[in-house]
Formats: sequence, C-alpha cells, structure tokens
Amino acid sequence: MAGAKLDAPETVQVIHEWPAGPRDASDVFRVTVQTYRGGRYIHLRRWYLSEDGPEEELRPGKGLALRLDLLPELCVAVDKLVAAAQGA
Repeated sequence: MAGAKLDAPETVQVIHEWPAGPRDASDVFRVTVQTYRGGRYIHLRRWYLSEDGPEEELRPGKGLALRLDLLPELCVAVDKLVAAAQGA
C-alpha cells in the first residue's frame, strides 16, 4: 500500500544498547521490548545516524522482531551459538 502510514508502537522499553563497531562509529545495536496493537515484541535492530532532514537522529534499520512468547527459544539459540563460538 503506497503511502500507508505505519502505526507507532504503544510502548518501547530499551533493554540494552552497544556500539555497532569502529567502521560505523555512530551506529548502535539496540534490544527493545515493544507493545504494539496489544502484543508484546522483542526487537534486535541496528540503529543508524540519519542525515536526512533538518536534524541528525538515530533511526531503526535492519533487524529482527519476535513475539515475546518466543524469548525462551531465542535464549536456547543464543546458548547454542555461544557454545559453538567457544568451540564446545
């Protein structure tokens, strides 16, 4: 739908944020929990500094959104990822 305006999330809670790296010093990774249309979601996104418009501001970029009830499965996947990265 061209020109459709997306609804803003009802609430956003920033859980954790860290620098994306030296190449893009102004970019950050951010983990949030959001309520949207009555549902709760986890977002892991890269935020970038936009130079569009009159002011610079951080804007959300590519990332992942999951329903909050899928958090236990995400934790299992992260545990397996850590084990694999450590060569266990």
